[in-house]
Amino acid sequence: MNYQEAIRYLRSYKRNTGELSLKNLDKLLDYMNHPEKKLKFIHVAGTNGKGSTCKMLSSILRSAGYKVGLFTSPFLETENEQIQINGQVISNEDFAKVCKKVKDFSSYLMLDEIPTEFELTTAMAFQYFYETNCDLVVLEVGLGGELDATNVIETPLVSVFTNIGIDHVDYLGKTIKEIACKKAGIIKENGIVISYEQTKEVEEVIKIRCEERHSRLIVADFSNLKLHQENLSGQKFSYKQNTNLSLSLIGEHQRKNAAVVLEVISQLQMLGYKVSPNAITEGISYVTWPGRFEVLCKKPLVILDGGHNVQCVEAFAEVLKQFIQGKKATVILGVLADKDYQGMIPYLVPLTKRFITVTPKNSRALPSIQLAEELSKYHPLVSSYTSPVEGIMAALRDAREDDIICAIGSLYMAAEIRDCFIHE
Repeated sequence: MNYQEAIRYLRSYKRNTGELSLKNLDKLLDYMNHPEKKLKFIHVAGTNGKGSTCKMLSSILRSAGYKVGLFTSPFLETENEQIQINGQVISNEDFAKVCKKVKDFSSYLMLDEIPTEFELTTAMAFQYFYETNCDLVVLEVGLGGELDATNVIETPLVSVFTNIGIDHVDYLGKTIKEIACKKAGIIKENGIVISYEQTKEVEEVIKIRCEERHSRLIVADFSNLKLHQENLSGQKFSYKQNTNLSLSLIGEHQRKNAAVVLEVISQLQMLGYKVSPNAITEGISYVTWPGRFEVLCKKPLVILDGGHNVQCVEAFAEVLKQFIQGKKATVILGVLADKDYQGMIPYLVPLTKRFITVTPKNSRALPSIQLAEELSKYHPLVSSYTSPVEGIMAALRDAREDDIICAIGSLYMAAEIRDCFIHE
């Protein structure tokens, strides 16, 4: 099996059309002699900030000298981005090798028991991290928590919750309490739980679940965050005893994610993991995360953000306001049809001089013409293009050096837009 054959195999089990369940993956892992039971995990759930949090954690632990596996989703450009060790993406050759192993094991299952693409990729990650002797694995939840493929693991070193909000309502529930209950399903017996400062309703759900599972809960204290400096290149801040931290990711929400990360590191230190203050400072400073308020060009200023729900767009708008100083931007917007795109619009309209709608490369994408019709109810200048590349090219054609262009709405269009700048 080569890389392309591996991708074709995985995509043939694309989506779960029935109820979510862990039984098929657990059965597959049983045939594989449970590689996940031989690994140490930090398990990260939430609605927004999971990827950034995972990236910070893995970077700090790598700087401390540990061999760190990182499993995240979705990917921007290629499937193997989801599986990394110490910042290095799994090679195409190793991806194909481990996929072949998982395929061979899955042949023991009945045809209707074959896991989904994400479950198979999760099994591949477990096998690869085990074979390469990772000291620690930072494991990002894909969807929800309780019935997510990553939740087959036993009690991790630490369970982590980033900011929880409304998203994936078809799977997780229509209220914040229902969604929080599903995400809190990652809390296991006698564990350590670190949480972002949540709304009262969400915090109560997590607190009750911790009590039921005899787990200890620590909530990051954002009142201990102190911002020293921030610009489009990054920010300098302190949290508790961690002073003069430099982070390339900007915005208050990223400082808050960092506070959660530092609480996790503190608990790992108490468990005996050696992470020096220098490793923390160095690890934080090395973090990059493409597609998160990423500056692709300065003249004109082009900002890319993969924000795909109302909370993300609200946070993006707050950060943008800081830096555009009363000016308005050309906003390229592309969304998936199952997202609350109507809820995003009020945060973007006050900052926008012109909207350009595009269709992300995903089967669930909302056609750009349909999005343009919706936006026209709120803004007089709206144009529609089929692809993200056509949209960014149209914006650049009309832009002056001091203009601002923002692309937001879905990570599924981020890779195409990045390629126009990164590989030009």
